Amino acid sequence: MRIGCYCVFFVLSVIGRVVQSFVHHPIVPAVQSLSDIRIAVKNSKNISLKDSITKAVKKMSHEEIRQIIEEKALGAPEGKTQAQILEEVYTQIESQAKEVALLQASLQAILKSQAQAEAQEQAQSQTESQAQSERQALTQHEALAQLELAKAQALEQEIALTELESKLLAQALLLTYSGAGSPAQSQAQSQAQLQAQTQEQDQSSEQFQQIEEARVLIEHELTELGEAQNLIMEKLKYQTSALPQAIAIGPRTCNRCQETHSFSQQDIQMDSKLQTDALIQKYGYPSETHYANTEDRYRVCLHRIPRPGATPVMLVHGLMGSSASWVQFGPSSGLAYILYRKGFDVWMLNTRGNVYSQERGRGHESDQNYWDFSFHEIGLYDIPAAIDLILGQTNQPSIQYIGHSQGSTVFFAMCSLRPIYAAKVKLMQSLSPTVIMKGLRSPVLKFMGIFKGGFRMLLNLIGGYKISLKNKLIDRFRQHICPASVLTSRICAIFEFVVCGFNWQSFNRTLSPIVEGHASQGCSAKQLHHLAQMQGKNAFQYYDYGLLRNRLHYQSLRPPRYNLSLVTSKVALHHGGGDWLGSESDVTQLQQSLPNCIEKRKVGGEDFSHFDFTISQDVRPLVYDRVIDLCGTYR
Repeated sequence: MRIGCYCVFFVLSVIGRVVQSFVHHPIVPAVQSLSDIRIAVKNSKNISLKDSITKAVKKMSHEEIRQIIEEKALGAPEGKTQAQILEEVYTQIESQAKEVALLQASLQAILKSQAQAEAQEQAQSQTESQAQSERQALTQHEALAQLELAKAQALEQEIALTELESKLLAQALLLTYSGAGSPAQSQAQSQAQLQAQTQEQDQSSEQFQQIEEARVLIEHELTELGEAQNLIMEKLKYQTSALPQAIAIGPRTCNRCQETHSFSQQDIQMDSKLQTDALIQKYGYPSETHYANTEDRYRVCLHRIPRPGATPVMLVHGLMGSSASWVQFGPSSGLAYILYRKGFDVWMLNTRGNVYSQERGRGHESDQNYWDFSFHEIGLYDIPAAIDLILGQTNQPSIQYIGHSQGSTVFFAMCSLRPIYAAKVKLMQSLSPTVIMKGLRSPVLKFMGIFKGGFRMLLNLIGGYKISLKNKLIDRFRQHICPASVLTSRICAIFEFVVCGFNWQSFNRTLSPIVEGHASQGCSAKQLHHLAQMQGKNAFQYYDYGLLRNRLHYQSLRPPRYNLSLVTSKVALHHGGGDWLGSESDVTQLQQSLPNCIEKRKVGGEDFSHFDFTISQDVRPLVYDRVIDLCGTYR
């Protein structure tokens, strides 16, 4: 660029001097304007010169041309004609134009050379980067190959060690039972063999660590082979009815699965943050994740602890819960783990709106549209879609169903709305049935049931169409579950506990971080409002939109009632004396409304509360043992 600027400056300075000398010459008084120059150029017979000067003149101003002609005319001798002077001007300008062209060509060559150098440098950099990536990939492959070689060598060493141990054992037995030779000779032979053993063991001492690693790997592979064998045996058990006595096996065992577990502080902090599938895998159990698409375009998630060929059991969480409810406290007291160890294929549904099931259709939807559902839509769409998925995956004719709280509510709604699905459930067990709510004792739901401010104002109190984790009702009612001694606990700020009650006497407080980590997993305002509408009533009814909107939705001023006589599945009811959402009289009325209720039992004492069915430290002996017995009976 600098060379180009110098060239242009030089040409302009020369042209300026030429014009100045030419214009003021006495023999060219007529050449005083740009038009005169153009006429002279037009009359010139030198075509190439005319073209060159024309191109140069087109780029020059009138004043610049006058300066060129002035400079040339002043330096011309007396007697030269105007044509001769113009000819000289043309010649000089053409010469200077050629110089400029040469300089510009040189400049372009330099710039082109620089661009080529930069391109070559960039290409070289890319080549080096690609070569480095290839070297890294090669290094990784070599490392993997070395690792596989080390594993193979370790395995060979362990085999050699095993053979050595067998030889030593055989020699020891031979020395023990052989009668040949004197005692002194036997002793000498024993000492010699012992020295040989010691030498061989010393030679192998450096390889012990590798051998131990290989042993662990072999045990792991043997465990997986044992599991595969158990799966085959179970399939034979369920598929070969002609030989029932030949396949008498118990529940499948898993060498990696933990059955008893005590929590360290590290476990508590870790388990409070892990999702359901990661929790299952942490304790050595198999895990799968499945999705079911509902007819109204929601996508619901199911976590599975698979046992192919076994009876499938679906667990459905309660209000604001998730599948973590069944595994959060580990293998000792998690119902999903216990069922799996007892030989069941365990499926855990996450209903629409919780953290695992928040997809719907395509594109963005407003909160109002997405959260416009109550337990009615869960029973109408989510539960049937999940049952169909399980039956399709397992090729079984029916399932067993265990629901806690709202997990029970949605089942009874489904059977009323789609009674064909009642035949697909062999046994339903309801933990804390939340259906008839005349004796409801929840201060929050009572308040919402009698609230006269309208649904819009209620949304303001609970934080929107989706219930907020920090809403105004928490501060207003938290004292009902938390005495002054524990009022600062984070448990007191968890909305579902404020709504449903909490039993501090049966809760292991050291596990509070786990409960806090898996609480408030998602719920619509309409879900909660629907429950509140039924407080104080003997009716299990549809959502109440108000007189006018009921007329549009239901063609009647009052919401219809669910028909519990259509619940033809076998049902067992488990309820607690301290449950705010299920009084003794309400559960009795539900029992009388069901055509096939096989059992109604009261759990524990008068303090056993709504969430004790999943978080009480005594839940296994008080609840799950009987639940498992019934599952086994109706397998």
